[in-house]
Amino acid sequence: AEITYGMLRAYGLTEPDLTDAVRLLRATFHGYCALEASGGFGAPRDVQASWDKAVDALHVALENWPQAGGAEEGEGTGG
Repeated sequence: AEITYGMLRAYGLTEPDLTDAVRLLRATFHGYCALEASGGFGAPRDVQASWDKAVDALHVALENWPQAGGAEEGEGTGG
């Protein structure tokens, strides 16, 4: 976990954004691996090409992370 937090600190993230970003990465990585392992990607597009695009998109999202200050910490959006 410390490696992931350290990597995300390089994007200038601090709490609570840091934890939110870690959760985004974990959900993406685990979900992608689970879908690939179960044959969940049935489209003819190369899975590696899709993964590369997903990693690029995560990088853009992390570089443009919205700063904390919207909903109060721990408060859901109700949606």
